[in-house]
Amino acid sequence: MARVIREVRHDASVRVLIVTGAGDRAFVAGADIAAMSKMSASDGLDSRRLGHRVMESFEDLPIPLSRRSMDLRSAADSSSRSHPT
Repeated sequence: MARVIREVRHDASVRVLIVTGAGDRAFVAGADIAAMSKMSASDGLDSRRLGHRVMESFEDLPIPLSRRSMDLRSAADSSSRSHPT
């Protein structure tokens, strides 16, 4: 993702960046709670810092960004949704 962001930043022909999931996976701008529950405190902190750097790199782009995520009204029966408590 970092490579794509660098390329987009330096390509004047790119006017918008649309971020989506791949295949049958949806892009979700949130944490993987299941993965985090298996991390050490140090690994969790590293993961959080990486996430912040990625989001900051999106925010610093000179073009609009659109995140296409799962629409709960039209999500497949096989999709999963969660919200941390």
